[in-house]
Amino acid sequence: MKRSKRHALAAQAAEKPRPTPRQLSKRAREQRLRRLILSFVSAALALVVLVLAYGYWREVLRKGSEPIVEVGGRPIETELYARYFAFQQMVVNQQLASLSQLAAAAGSANPSAGYQQQIQLLQQRQRSLENEALSQLVEAFIVHQETERREIPLTDEEIDAQRVELARQLREGPFPFLNQLGPSQPVTGTQSIASPTPVLTVDIAQAELQQVIARSGQALTEEQVRELVLEPRVLRKKLEETIGADVAPSAEQVHARHILVEDEQQARDARQRIEGGEDFVKLAQELSKDSGSKEKGGDLGWFGRGQMVTEFEEAAFGGTPGRVLEPVKTSFGYHLIEVIERDANRPLGDEQLAQARLKRFNDWLNGERAKAIYHISNDKLEWARRFVNQLRAT
Repeated sequence: MKRSKRHALAAQAAEKPRPTPRQLSKRAREQRLRRLILSFVSAALALVVLVLAYGYWREVLRKGSEPIVEVGGRPIETELYARYFAFQQMVVNQQLASLSQLAAAAGSANPSAGYQQQIQLLQQRQRSLENEALSQLVEAFIVHQETERREIPLTDEEIDAQRVELARQLREGPFPFLNQLGPSQPVTGTQSIASPTPVLTVDIAQAELQQVIARSGQALTEEQVRELVLEPRVLRKKLEETIGADVAPSAEQVHARHILVEDEQQARDARQRIEGGEDFVKLAQELSKDSGSKEKGGDLGWFGRGQMVTEFEEAAFGGTPGRVLEPVKTSFGYHLIEVIERDANRPLGDEQLAQARLKRFNDWLNGERAKAIYHISNDKLEWARRFVNQLRAT
């Protein structure tokens, strides 16, 4: 029985017709078409992936590697700027939190004017930090390049001192001297007193800075904090001393006094009264709006060039001693100026010399800033903002 069934199946297979050449050709064409369609779909998918990858590279990866500014031929990449901005943002946030705690500990009925003043200054800084961070980063590069050129040394002890100083500012704000401003009312026995904080050592300062780095989303590494934050603080001070050392210890100066009033007619009336015989000193005490010199009869002491606004300086240095000049208009109002004395080579006082040296350094620094080549664009700034937000979310 089984044998007969096998014979029947074999017979049926033998009877099945074979494909004709036309059928074989059609089948081959259909297979080629299927392969062609599959290849086309695969190529289209690959193209979509490439387009998406290129867009991600262009908008995410490449944008961060593009320079936002060049300093001395060295590019500052957009991502580095974003990371520096994020770190500085966290520093300000930490300072605000610390000052708020100090102000609360002082007692709401007896707030410290210094704490509140620092909080206001930091809130203002928050609003301009995006620009300030870029300016600080440019300065860090300038300072590094100049100290390398001048071969100015830097020690680990100097960096440790700055590390401790930064940690102190994280606790007390960037202007801790303001915290010494007294409260508006006398302290009573019912007010709370803040618990003493541990003395800052290098190790404690390092640990507190590590916490800020962590809270910033690892925006900067410890090495970058040293290079971009701590070292520039030390090197800037050294450059101030080096560049300022060229300032001569004596200079042309004038000794003058003035009366500041609101409008030109008031100034002319006062000048007429002086010419009529009234005493300049008494008239300054009566009329002057300059609270800093009013009680001294308008006496400004000795000053050199670059210490007063341009209009005032030009009039004072061009005036004749003993003569009251025509009214001079500045942004402060109208001035009656009397040059008391002039010395072509008067020794500078300690404060004057320090100001002159700082001005010399700032003039040099502003000149170097002007040489920087900026590549700022809205899309780079927007990329930096998104990057900072991503760091903050980590």
